[in-house]
Amino acid sequence: MRKTLRIVLWVVACLTFFMAGFLFIAWFTRYQPASIEAIEPLKIPLHRKTPDPLPDTLKLVTWNIGYAGLGASMDFFYDGGKRVRCSREETLENLRGIIQHEALSRRPDFILMQEVDKYARRTYYHDETELISAAFTEHTSWFVKNYDVKFVPLPWYNPMGRVVAGLLTLSKYPALESFRISLPGEFDFVTQLFMLNRCAHVLKFPASNNKKLVVINTHNTAFDDGTQRIAQWNFIRDYALKEYNEGNYVVVGGDFNLNPPCFNPNLISTGDNAYSQPGGYPPCNAFPQGWNFIYQKEFPTNRNVDEAYQRGKTPVTTIDFFILSPNISCIHHHTWFDGFRFSDHHPVEAEIVLLK
Repeated sequence: MRKTLRIVLWVVACLTFFMAGFLFIAWFTRYQPASIEAIEPLKIPLHRKTPDPLPDTLKLVTWNIGYAGLGASMDFFYDGGKRVRCSREETLENLRGIIQHEALSRRPDFILMQEVDKYARRTYYHDETELISAAFTEHTSWFVKNYDVKFVPLPWYNPMGRVVAGLLTLSKYPALESFRISLPGEFDFVTQLFMLNRCAHVLKFPASNNKKLVVINTHNTAFDDGTQRIAQWNFIRDYALKEYNEGNYVVVGGDFNLNPPCFNPNLISTGDNAYSQPGGYPPCNAFPQGWNFIYQKEFPTNRNVDEAYQRGKTPVTTIDFFILSPNISCIHHHTWFDGFRFSDHHPVEAEIVLLK
């Protein structure tokens, strides 16, 4: 009996030591970005080196590409599914589909992407930032890291492992400034060691009348009770208002993990099971009068990933959109609904005019 007890205690002690050591290494090697960091381009086209004033009419696309691993047939462990990656062949097929997608084949002036892997087991260590940047030869590209974990241990039967990922922003025009700003909010100590460090990428471009166009690419928190998302929404709102009050044009685009103000799921007309995002959404007066929220009300931009997508059954909602300051007019916008073929998000397009 005593021998058995000693063995049990020895096993427990070893497991405790192993877990403590693992957590210490995770803590010691954790990603700790500064609140503001300058971001240099990955690639600059040879003919685009001097920042000249932008044209008044511009096209933008925002798309959370789900690391090219969350196509229509995929489920995801952290959303209630079982997997964290599809096959190598499916991943590359999704990435090709994203690069060749009609939303991007029109070569918009700005492309705002989220969940792009730089170096990760879940995407077989393909550098998606380089592959995407190389496909858009006329664009300058910037990679902004928001996820850098040496080893994500879940799910235990097939761990996500190494992850380096973040935002990828592409522009036909060189920027005056490019920097990363950290967004507020943290999880508990252990969870935070394996989660994203949420951020936004801010770019500033010269516009007419000595103004600047401020473009913000953001990917806000998921998996919380809504508190962090609202805090991050308020942070971005305050930053956007500050830039606008200084006389600039402001465009914010990305995956907010929140429904836009005044969102009504009943307007989605695709026959899917539309819903409002848990955690609520900002009130209709979340921004002062004159600011606009750009998305196509008939089409969802995001699906639940607890199982493969099934039209009419899988819950869907809208969390990807643009925010425009009052001195910008939107003359066209479109959500590219394709049944979540290549990602668990759909791309959203906006054509805007910078008003004099």
